[in-house]
Order: sequence, then structure tokens, then C-alpha cells
Amino acid sequence: MNNFLPLDRKILDHWVWEDKPFSKGQAWVDLLLLANYKDKKNPVKDTVITYKRGSVNLSMVQLADRWGWDRRKVKRFLDVLSDDGMVSVNSTTYGTTITIVNYEFFNNSCTTNSTCNGTTDGTTYSTTDSTTDCTTNAQPMVQQVRTTNKDNKDKENKDIHNVQKELKKADANALFEKLWKLYPVKKGKGQVSDTAKIRLLKIGEEELLRAIDRYKTELEKDSDWRKPQNGSTFFNSGYVDYLDENYVPGKREKPKSRNSFNNFQQNDYDFAALEKELENL
Repeated sequence: MNNFLPLDRKILDHWVWEDKPFSKGQAWVDLLLLANYKDKKNPVKDTVITYKRGSVNLSMVQLADRWGWDRRKVKRFLDVLSDDGMVSVNSTTYGTTITIVNYEFFNNSCTTNSTCNGTTDGTTYSTTDSTTDCTTNAQPMVQQVRTTNKDNKDKENKDIHNVQKELKKADANALFEKLWKLYPVKKGKGQVSDTAKIRLLKIGEEELLRAIDRYKTELEKDSDWRKPQNGSTFFNSGYVDYLDENYVPGKREKPKSRNSFNNFQQNDYDFAALEKELENL
């Protein structure tokens, strides 16, 4: 049993095909039937354009009139087909070209062992082998179409992700450069990683500007003992205490000295008594 049904392009001229509006399935088959069965050259304005096999060269307006749809519905339908990897749409100053992806799969119902001959107008096909059966090749070809569509979609998603990633990185760098100019101690700039910059981007410019202002205000109040952090320290993690949800206004206490000798308590001892106690042990 064949998985292919030969369909003569003459059906395009039949009254049953002219009933409108078209269904989406009929519109899809219509594109398959309208596609060029071989490369075709057409004069357009002051040049000659070669339309490839498998391409449809009709405008949105022409398709809307042909299918009994409005232009917006045609545009949405072509977008869906494009997203599913069924067609590619290319609009230029010379018009719109819709290319059927994997056109050979839809337009070749013969096995490799058969001899297929197209007529002069490309409307019908004949075979020298009356027992031609496409069942053997049908499943691999279907799988190939699905795999190709999936690969195209995966590549498109990957490309979109990479573009978004680069745009985010560029925005993060731009924000960091702006904030760096406002910070008082410009040391360690190269030690601020891309990841740290993206964290700054997520927090937002306005809140970070407030954090820097708070930090600089505290430095002025505590200038007798306090020195500013290096820029690398502040922009990697030092800003956290000065964000809106963490900041507590007020002068910071001067940290106690860590010198153990300064904290040593001087005591008076009776060394004679201590020596006597040791003798009695």
C-alpha cells in the first residue's frame, strides 16, 4: 500500500478547488501545487530573477485573494509554517518568495528503482514500473523531514539564545562602566567578572546608584578612621549591605582593635603566694 497519492496540478483549475475560503490544509496543499517544479527565470523590473525549484512567487495580497482570506491571516499562517520548519519566507524589493522545505519529499513519489518522467508542463508523472511502491522509502523520508525540522528549530532557538546572551552581556558591561565612573576608588576593575556584572544588571541602575550614594555618605561621616573599599570588592559583593532591602541608616561603629596586646588586662599578682601553692600540689 502506497503512502503517496499522485495529485495532478490540473486540479488547480477545477471548480471544486476554487471554493472559498480555503481551509489551512487546502492552503498548504495549494502551496505545494503552486511551487515551481524546476528553476525558472523571470524578468523583474530591470533585472532577471531565478526562482528555484520548490519556490512560490506570490505576494500576500495575491494569496489572500486566492484563498479568500485577509492579509493578516495569510501572514499568520505563513509564520506558523515557518516556525514549524515547513517553509521559509523571504521578502525583498522584488517581491515575496515562499520556499517549500524538503520539496523533493512532497514532489517525488517514485522509488530509486523507477524511472519518473515529467510532462512538458510539469503537471503529471509516469513510471516505467507499474509495481512502483513508495512504502519502503516513505518512513525514512518522513523521519528525515521531522529530523530536519527539529534540527532547524533547535538551531534557531540556539541562535536566539546566543543573541539574547550577547545583548545581556553588552547591557551589563554598559551599566558597569557607568557605575565604575561614580565609584571613588577605581582599583581592580578587571577582577569584576561578567557574572558579577550581570547580577548588577538584574538589580538595576537606580537601586545601585542609591547604594553607591549611601556608601559614599558613610565614608564622609567616618572619614577619621574609615577607608573606601577597592572597586572590585564593592562591585563583587560590597554593595549588598547598601541595597534597599538591606540598608540600615546610621553611623557605623569603629571596629575594635585586633591587637591582643592592647586588649591585655593588667593584673597584680602575689607571686610568693602562687609559689607556695605550687609547692603544696
